[in-house]
Parts: sequence; C-alpha cells; structure tokens
Amino acid sequence: MPDETLLRAGARLLLEKAKYDTATFCRVYRPSVLHPARGLILYSPFPKQQALLADLDAGKSALVFKSRQTGITTSAMVQRLRACLEPGTTHVVVSKNQDEARKLIRRARRAMETCDPSFPLKVKEGRDNTLELGFENESSIIGLAPTEEGGRAEAATTVLLDEVRSLPWPDALWQSLGPALTHGASVCMVSTPDIEGSFYHQHWTTTSSGQTPWAYHVVHWRDWPGRDEEWAEQKRAELQFTQQMWDQEYELKWGSLADALFSAEGIELALRLGTVAWMPPVPVRAGMFAAGGDLSGGGRAETVLLALDIRQKPFRVCEVRHSPSWTAPRQADEIVKFAQDFAVVPWLDRTGVGWGIAGNVSVPKVGVAFTGGREVTGTAAEPNIPRERLMQHLAWGMEQGHVAIPAEQQDLVIGLRASTLKGKGVNSDHVDALALAYWGATGGDRRPINLADLIGRPSTEEYRPTPPSGLDAVTG
Repeated sequence: MPDETLLRAGARLLLEKAKYDTATFCRVYRPSVLHPARGLILYSPFPKQQALLADLDAGKSALVFKSRQTGITTSAMVQRLRACLEPGTTHVVVSKNQDEARKLIRRARRAMETCDPSFPLKVKEGRDNTLELGFENESSIIGLAPTEEGGRAEAATTVLLDEVRSLPWPDALWQSLGPALTHGASVCMVSTPDIEGSFYHQHWTTTSSGQTPWAYHVVHWRDWPGRDEEWAEQKRAELQFTQQMWDQEYELKWGSLADALFSAEGIELALRLGTVAWMPPVPVRAGMFAAGGDLSGGGRAETVLLALDIRQKPFRVCEVRHSPSWTAPRQADEIVKFAQDFAVVPWLDRTGVGWGIAGNVSVPKVGVAFTGGREVTGTAAEPNIPRERLMQHLAWGMEQGHVAIPAEQQDLVIGLRASTLKGKGVNSDHVDALALAYWGATGGDRRPINLADLIGRPSTEEYRPTPPSGLDAVTG
C-alpha cells in the first residue's frame, strides 16, 4: 500500500502544477465544455489543442490557422481560466461583436462552474457580469467589443483575438494594442482564412515563414479525433457548402485577391461610414427605406431581410432580420411584416425556391431572378438581373462611399470579404439581400420600377423616366 505521506505530497505537487499547466489543471479540476453535438462533456484536449495550450502556458504569442469547429477558441478560454490562478493577471478577449465576446466569457464561466472539485478561486463581487469574470485574487477575464479603440488595455497580461478575419477594425485594433504589447502582453490570434492581402493573411505570412518569434499552429478538421472523409462528406452536405466555401472554411485555403468581388478599401470605407450616429425616423413613411430579401429553402442558407435607410447618402444598413429555420409560410409572413415596418416594396430573390415564396407574399414586391450574362431583362415586377451586375453595382457604390455598414453587422461583413468571382461564399445570403436593396434604392441600371405595375394599376410606361424623388440613380 502506498505511503500516505507520499500520496499527500504527490497531490500537493499536482495541485501546484495545475496553477501553471492547463493540461494538469484539466486533469485535476475536470472542467466541462459544450460540444456541438454531444452537449456538456469533460474537456479533454486532443494533441493539437495540447500543443497550443503548452505554448500559451509558456507565455508565447501564437497564431492559430484553423478549420471551423475544431475547439480551438474553447481551448484558449479554458487556458485563460487556468491563467487566472496566477494573481493579478488580466486576460482580454476580443471577438467580432459584443455578443460574441459575451459568448467567450460564458465559455470560461461554464468551465469554472463545472469544475469537480470546485474551482479554487471565488468570484469577486461586482466583477461577475456578461463581459467580465473577475476573482478575489485580482485576476480577471474581460471581453471587449471590436471598436477602433477596443485594444486599449495597457495592463493586459494576455490578449485573445478570436476569428480575426471578421474583426471590423483589425489594423486600428492592432495599433491600439501597442502599449499592452510593449508591457509584455502575449497575443493569440485565432481564425479561419479569409482572402489574400488581408490583415490576417499578412500576419499568417510572417508567422508561418518564421519571420516572427510567435508560435505557429495549424489545426485541420482531420486533427479532431474520429473525423474522416465520410464525416467531411456528411458535414458538407449538411451545410450545403459550395466547393469554394468548403475549401475556405475547412480546407484552410485562402481566397484569391484577384477573385475578390469587394475591395478591402470599399468594405473599410463602409464600416467607417457606419460609425456615424443614426436616428431612426419617426414616423416611418414611404420613400425612407429600401429593402432586399434572400429567401431560403433550408440547409445552410438563411432567409435574410435587410433594410437600408435611403433618406440621404450614404445609405445605411439599419436592420437585418434573418433565420435558417423559417418555413415558407413564415417567410412570407416575415416579409409582409418587414415591408409594413419600413413602408417599402421589398426586392426579393425569386431564383429557385424563392419563386414560390415570393409569389405568396401578400404585399407589393419585386421578384428578382439572378441570371448569367450582362443584360437586364424581364418586367418591372419580375426583372431578371445578372448576379455579377448586382454585385459589381454594389461594389462600385461601396467604393464611392454610398453605403454605410455598422460594425455589429458582422455576418454581412464576413460575407462581403468572402465573396469571389468563382461563386457564392460564406454568408452570401446577407450579401445578396444588400445587393438587392441597393439596386432597388439606386434604380440599378437607371431603369427604376413603376410602382403602379406592382399594385396592379395599368401603366403606359414600362419604366419611369427618373428614380423616386430624393434618390440619385447611379450607373450599374
């Protein structure tokens, strides 16, 4: 029988090691995490996660180039929780918006609350909220929204930048981190790839080529235990991803800058214009808004309804309603409500499944079929518009400063950054909704629709000679 004194000494050594080694912390305190398919499970890091934890525990800065759904962000949050055992440390986490930052804090809190035995620190009164988890030893995890000044955290011990490709102000954010880095903070960048030449691609280039002292980690979906080609085939079918989308989200392939539909400058300008304070009109009247809708048949796609405030330029994205699970009747009802809320005639994608849904909407609408080629054909109420023209029209407008996008519309921003000439990218339904709304707001190719046609009154003209009052038509 082992000597009891030796057992106690071994337990003390293990507890002491758990203070600075996350793998040991997990063996001792047994935190749980939320698995996407299995629910709450004990956290047991697989080899690639263990390698990252070891580098983070050593205080190294790291760049993680990863596939979707590989548990890397969760691993980083468990490591940040363990790091709070070191007194007086501050761990800043930045995600694409405030809601996502809250989710990161929830991951750390869930791990803390599920520890068995209990987590050895008590939460400090007044420092336990949706964006902070603080402890009595003056250590804390703080979630920040991605503003231009969001990185100003001179006292930070560590900084986690989650899904870097979706941060709206990466360059400004990085510059604002300067004081923290000067004082010795370590940084962990985590992201799937976006497009060549981006902020994240630049850091990936220097880190992967050994030009920085950062640790570099590549985590592919195959690194997750039990995943094989059959899993990949089922996952791609479930998500209904095109090859281009699958390559970028799961196969770690960068989008080509030459194929990008929307320039980084145009997206950055739209985001900057979106920082201007906005006051919604009261009451809402016809002519104040334009709306676009991309309709879903299920799977990975979402129904997205987007409203633009068109009272003056730049036209501002002021509301986006979306869901992947609305039934066809529910979609029709949501479109009617959206049209009434914003006093608009919505432009709806009637391509494919959208044809039946748009046909059952009981308010005036424009049903747009996306086509190939270059020519706009069809009628005022049911035009056929080449998708390439819709996207180029929107891209031109963004580069001219005609579109403002608030930073919180990150699903839309991700979609714009992922859009290429090769086909639809991630969140393309958000981009399609914006393109339709902008086309409708500007008159598209200088042929604005005749509203009389839409409500069933006869007209002698196929198109009105000028756009609605107060709107400037732009070249398509």
